Amino acid sequence: MPRKGFIVRREVPADSVYGSDLVQKFINSMMWDGKRSNAQRIFYGAMEQIAQKTNDDALKTFKKAVENVKPCWRSKRGAWVARTIRFRSRSIRSAGNRWRFGGCCSTPGRARARR
Repeated sequence: MPRKGFIVRREVPADSVYGSDLVQKFINSMMWDGKRSNAQRIFYGAMEQIAQKTNDDALKTFKKAVENVKPCWRSKRGAWVARTIRFRSRSIRSAGNRWRFGGCCSTPGRARARR
C-alpha cells in the first residue's frame, strides 16, 4: 500500500481471437513460467472441443461455466473464531480461477485441454 495517492488498476487487453478480456485473464492465469503460447494452445484446443461437443458457441458456454464456479462466500479465520464473509467483487474471478485450476491440475492421465 502506498503512503500517498491511489493506484489505478491496469486493464487487461482483450483477447485477439474472441475479443474478450475474460478469456485473456483466464489464459494469463493458466500460464506457467511465462509460456503464453502453450496456455493459448491449450485453451483454444479446449474451446474447439467444447464447440464440437455442444454444437453451440464456445464463448457462451465458457462464460456460463465461469458464472457457475464463482464463489460468493469465503471463510475468514480470526484468533478465536472462524466467520463467513462475502467476497469483494474484484476477487471473485481470481478465486474461481484458482478453484478451476486446482481441480484441473489434480487430474492425472489426460491432456490439459481435455480436463
